[in-house]
Amino acid sequence: MEAEDFRRLVARAPLLPGVYRLLDAAGNVLYVGKADRLRVRLRSYASLDRLGPRLRRLLAQVRDVEITVTSSSAEALLLESNLIKHYRPRYNVIFRDDKSYPYIRLTDTLGFPRFVLYRARHPSGRCFGPYPNPTAVRETLQQLSRFFRLRNCNDRFFTNRRRPCLQYEIGHCSAPCVGRVSAEDYARAVAQAVRFLEGNTHDVLDALNAQMTEVAARYEFEKAAEIRDRLLQIRQIQMHQVVSRSGGDLDVIALAERPPLRLVAVMRIRAGRTLGTWSYPARGGLEETAEEALASFLLQHYAGGDAPPEIVLDRALPDARAVAEVLARGRPAPPRLTLGRRGDRRRWVAMVEENARHALAMHHAGEALHRGLLEELTRLVDAPHPLQRVACFDVSHTMGEATVASCVVAGPEGLMKEAYRRYNIRAAAPGDDYHALEEALGRALRPRGARAERGGDVPPPVEADERPDLLLIDGGLRQRDVARRVLAELGLEGRIAILAIAKGPARKPGEEKIYGAAHDDPLPLDAHAPLFHFLQRLRDEAHRFAIRGHRLRLRRRAGGSALEGIPGLGPKRRRQLLVHFGGLHDLARAGVEDIARVPGIHRTLAERVYRSLHDEPPA
Repeated sequence: MEAEDFRRLVARAPLLPGVYRLLDAAGNVLYVGKADRLRVRLRSYASLDRLGPRLRRLLAQVRDVEITVTSSSAEALLLESNLIKHYRPRYNVIFRDDKSYPYIRLTDTLGFPRFVLYRARHPSGRCFGPYPNPTAVRETLQQLSRFFRLRNCNDRFFTNRRRPCLQYEIGHCSAPCVGRVSAEDYARAVAQAVRFLEGNTHDVLDALNAQMTEVAARYEFEKAAEIRDRLLQIRQIQMHQVVSRSGGDLDVIALAERPPLRLVAVMRIRAGRTLGTWSYPARGGLEETAEEALASFLLQHYAGGDAPPEIVLDRALPDARAVAEVLARGRPAPPRLTLGRRGDRRRWVAMVEENARHALAMHHAGEALHRGLLEELTRLVDAPHPLQRVACFDVSHTMGEATVASCVVAGPEGLMKEAYRRYNIRAAAPGDDYHALEEALGRALRPRGARAERGGDVPPPVEADERPDLLLIDGGLRQRDVARRVLAELGLEGRIAILAIAKGPARKPGEEKIYGAAHDDPLPLDAHAPLFHFLQRLRDEAHRFAIRGHRLRLRRRAGGSALEGIPGLGPKRRRQLLVHFGGLHDLARAGVEDIARVPGIHRTLAERVYRSLHDEPPA
């Protein structure tokens, strides 16, 4: 759009606070912004000679502008944050936070509770955390077992015990499974563990001191010595964990930037103890300052009312009052936005700034490595333009049952997990890997609005810039030829390169053969070269993702089939039956004697399976 056209388009914009959306010719949202005076902000885009290259590239795609007027700047901030989360525009700063976090969850199904590792973005139940990684959770769970002698076994193991296990012998469990501890004493240990996780370590120490005195008064000196050792261990842990003597919940946040990448580091402190540091990289945006990017992070990260009472920042925000007003929604009081200028807060901010700089350097090093690999890959396939997006496809099934195809994507920043896709194969015959691959490729590469020829379903939306530059197919020459045929049918031949990675004769890593699109001879690629390892890792990731999808589909299918719910027939034996007979259809045609020949299936169980598959009542 020309500057004069854009100026006429926004001439009637009001001088009021609000949010604007810049749209392309197809109506897709390219950018969401907010302003205290919409007309002034929008007119500033018309001065093309004073704009940066990214802004000029954006405005060249703009065909329309949508405006929403709000009653205040805080309302505009909230609406902008919600629209960015909803549309995820390509020109906005979006901090990546799409992973689940590890928590410690308290579960109670048998009257003797236990603490387990639990992953969720929005946890439910009695949870403690989040923690920076699963290792931190497992270390804490080990501490709980050592300090409070709580069980860490699953319910099936617990209910089938007849004597104490090794955890009891080494002093990490009180053996409630065989009655070595009373329900009251175990409940008291659980309550102490909960207070420990909540940061009330002094209450735990006082309770253990009182318990030790009580036991010693009864002349049970061995038990008193055990409690004393636990006291010493907890005090030692407390010395390393205490950050703030005054306690309290707060987050410490710092931003580091090295264009075009920004990264925000967050240190969580709960009840005076640090839970670790998280990093959130971001790419995109137009010409936002670091302060504006930090405000955007706060709105994206703390939406939903889960902000702590205090947030310590490394820099002042341009509109801190409006940000605090937005974060206050869903909370009894707004969080305090403070600057780490003195005392402990200054030390914490310096610590988080150092973490942010190191994390940013790691991201840049990783991106440099991936860009170098993509440049080598471009030369290998002789692509007319640099490769930016590589998609690897694989197919997984069990004797033709529950076939699933996977697509994993890699770009200059590494694996792009938000672009991963799975395709439940419907049209291909069971065990026909070639037609399964053809179906998956067709559904993945057809443009938006095109309908699949097979099955009549609508494939996921695919824009031109979402298509890969290179297809990596797990398989040999026949799989490569399937990919060539699909590209020819879609009119993409010559626009998307193809590689196939075939396993060696003994299926050993390093013996794979790499085939290009034009020749049937393998490419001369050194098995020890980083590019070869990159293709291996991408193939293995596609394989892992396909197997996981296949198992999930098999589990769902088994959950709705006659095999589910048969007494004595667990997941392992169901899988053995399906593998042995080549699928549920052939299993249903088998007799009791045939079923009983499967390893691990006795005659009584075989009769149950037969009756279930033939809708016969139990004997």
